[in-house]
Amino acid sequence: MNHSGVLKNQTLLLHKVFCEIGEKMKVSYSSMIITNGVLLNDMLLAELNEIRRRYNVTTRFQVTIDGTKEAHDKRRPLKNGSGSFDIVYNNFIKLVKRSNNAESITLRSNLDNDNIESVKNLFDKIKKN
Repeated sequence: MNHSGVLKNQTLLLHKVFCEIGEKMKVSYSSMIITNGVLLNDMLLAELNEIRRRYNVTTRFQVTIDGTKEAHDKRRPLKNGSGSFDIVYNNFIKLVKRSNNAESITLRSNLDNDNIESVKNLFDKIKKN
């Protein structure tokens, strides 16, 4: 298992442990996942949804996309140098479509003079989807 798989498994395990502690102590627990969106795949979303149902826990998400494909890929390449936009964007759209609470999802973009138009175009693209 690669480093990202270990991190994902540890995060899910820790999330479950906190849910169990909250349930046992009769206190509410919620979480916030701040992510670049690369690992936010179908399997992880299904596992998080199962935890949400089992423990009635709220999980909020913040996903960062820094503009359309060209701008984002330039700023946020993967380790191998390839672009991350397609993965992140598709995972973000899946997250939104699978969510039962759109208010639990925040899209974050880092803005500067080089990408402000690109971020505007990104929002137009999201509206269409």
